[in-house]
Amino acid sequence: MNWTWDIYAICAIAGGLFFIVQLLLGGGGHDADHGDGEHSESKIFSIRSLLVAATFFGIGGKLAAACGAGATTTLVIAIAGGVFAAYLTYLLVNFILKQQASSLLRERDFIGIGGIVHIGIEENGIGEVVVELNGQRKYLPAKSANGQEVKVKTPVKIVESLSGYLIVEPTNV
Repeated sequence: MNWTWDIYAICAIAGGLFFIVQLLLGGGGHDADHGDGEHSESKIFSIRSLLVAATFFGIGGKLAAACGAGATTTLVIAIAGGVFAAYLTYLLVNFILKQQASSLLRERDFIGIGGIVHIGIEENGIGEVVVELNGQRKYLPAKSANGQEVKVKTPVKIVESLSGYLIVEPTNV
């Protein structure tokens, strides 16, 4: 047994243990760049990817050395194993992040869609419309675009979103 055997073992054990600790402590949320909140993407050199790389560097090196490979071949196999595992981790985390759906709907998401007046909108007043978006039914405060009265069950189109309420126009349906 030589010193390279010990280095690979240390990398495999330490990388694996720190990876498990990081997962158990919930440190996985720090790998993503959230930007404007629209979508997330993992970084290639995240803590998670580096720990997986260290683990598989150690495992690859230990396996290559156990099979009798020379020092250079063992190092190449260890590096290739680490890089490959880190890249797979990066791809997997990004795939998972892209699958996450947000159930948060912003008022601006409703612009251009139709709804029905649920509580009548009085002249220059506020009423309520019911709209459905992404399988979610929402009851939202609304004003008429021209300030005129809009009766209950009138089909409307949302034309604008202001702080706290929508601006709607009756449609000819």
